[in-house]
Amino acid sequence: MTKFRKSIAIVYHSPFGHTQKVAEHIAIGAQKLNIEVLLINVTDVNWELLDQAESIVFGCPTYMGSLTSALKLFMEQSSKRWLART
Repeated sequence: MTKFRKSIAIVYHSPFGHTQKVAEHIAIGAQKLNIEVLLINVTDVNWELLDQAESIVFGCPTYMGSLTSALKLFMEQSSKRWLART
């Protein structure tokens, strides 16, 4: 039986560093389970690498009961890729 290595991308926005620390701890836990992890700050997205991830985890602080504008912008920028299922 062939074993495939699982992969996740952790996409986050962290204006003050707190969410980045949470993302890093999630990455450590995933790596202990032999999962390949890609940490992506929404201000510097490598779309080709993100396309290769099997799953995506999102994180950001909550501002006024919602996502940060930077994470919303990332989501809007990814809409064509999402529609094409890339």
